Amino acid sequence: MKSVYRYLVVLIVLISCKSSTLILDYSSEYECDGVYYSKDKQKPAHFYMSGTLPLDVNAFRIEYEFKTTEYRDQWPIILSKLNRVIGVKLARNGNSYLTINNQRESFNLDFEYQLNQWYKVMITHLEGKVSVRVDDKLLFKDELKLNTDFPKKDYVITSCNFSNGDCFVGTLKNIKVENIKAEKDTEDGIKEKIVTEKKSKETKPSQKKDECSKIWQSSFPKDSLKVSYIVDVMSKNQLSHNNLKFLNALKNKKAHELAFNNALSPVFRRSNTEIGVFAFPKYKMVDNAFVRDSKEFKLINKVDSIDNMSVNFNPKLEFYPEILDSIFRNKPKPQINYYTTKRHGSTKIEDLGAYLGECLEYYEYAFDTTQISNNDKVLFSSPYKIDLVYENNEKIDAILKNNPLNECHDCPHSKAYQKTFAKIQGTDNLYFVYADTFPINNQLDTPLRALIFVNQDNEIIYLWYEELDLFGCSCL
Repeated sequence: MKSVYRYLVVLIVLISCKSSTLILDYSSEYECDGVYYSKDKQKPAHFYMSGTLPLDVNAFRIEYEFKTTEYRDQWPIILSKLNRVIGVKLARNGNSYLTINNQRESFNLDFEYQLNQWYKVMITHLEGKVSVRVDDKLLFKDELKLNTDFPKKDYVITSCNFSNGDCFVGTLKNIKVENIKAEKDTEDGIKEKIVTEKKSKETKPSQKKDECSKIWQSSFPKDSLKVSYIVDVMSKNQLSHNNLKFLNALKNKKAHELAFNNALSPVFRRSNTEIGVFAFPKYKMVDNAFVRDSKEFKLINKVDSIDNMSVNFNPKLEFYPEILDSIFRNKPKPQINYYTTKRHGSTKIEDLGAYLGECLEYYEYAFDTTQISNNDKVLFSSPYKIDLVYENNEKIDAILKNNPLNECHDCPHSKAYQKTFAKIQGTDNLYFVYADTFPINNQLDTPLRALIFVNQDNEIIYLWYEELDLFGCSCL
């Protein structure tokens, strides 16, 4: 790979030969290997053009062609300075999004990319109107407000996310940036309509704040209201002893339990060798600052003193076997019941570990996997035996997919991929659902598990919900 300095020379020659509106023109193929190298490195691993772009922030167009060799969260090309102003993001699940203003706003595009296939992208910003085309097909057009309050010469065109160092993996070519004229481009994308009503709905900004607030409140009610739903189910159905015991525990849940003692806890598999019961951080306010308040953190802090709000910029999962060995020195380690998409079984908790990253933090209880294979889609655990009917309900799946809640997010999520896999025996409206990929739970933005109650109006109410934020929304 050639150095960035040689590219800068080539770019300047090309620019001087073109009309005044074309401010960047790079036609050769550029290989990107997904790693960010600082400027003093001889061979940067990503495309980067900075400092001299006389960009008209109110009227510009970015064009490029790309092909990628990996499914991962990445931007082939992005306009950036202090934040990621605008670009098309490729998601690890094969979907794509238009992102603006450091990813604070994200709009789903009706475009699923394939590996090792070339695509042509055109992003146009003209006096507040933004349009996106892929292979000349209009996928997005709407009025958006870009944060462009920077000097013209401070913009860069790059294939890197400077927040975390993740860069594009693949090949780029025919990269162009030009200032455009209003009289030339006013009609760009305006005469064409989004093909389907569904797509039109997807690409509009989220519903009004007050409407979304009501939707969130009804979907994730307060604990007192959840209790009333559970009591209603228990009183109107003939339930087994196991299910009555479980629902009573769910109804009377205690705060700040160790995760394996909770009525329900999520199980995730982040690699072939890492699977466990997950717990997520809890915080409390002390002297006008948030401090960690999870029981798991307090246990770990006794054997490995950690700054209360420290994060690791190169995080890894670290286990502390001495913790549970000490707690259960004279008695067996706790047994849990695990539940997959097709069956349930029991196993034993073995170790407690922690993953403390900048954008992702969790605690994990590893368990004995002797009776569990990589083909088992393990979703959650419970200290209780739950009698389930393993079935998929397509009607409820359709409600989940088209739930208005899906439009009320300011960060990418995976709720539209939820599907039912089991209902609590003796009920017809209490279902366990999940959204995930297998065998490794790493392809969606937010893999999730939930227990839902479906009311008479076919509204979805979450009685229990946990997700793993692989996208990194906490860093936005």
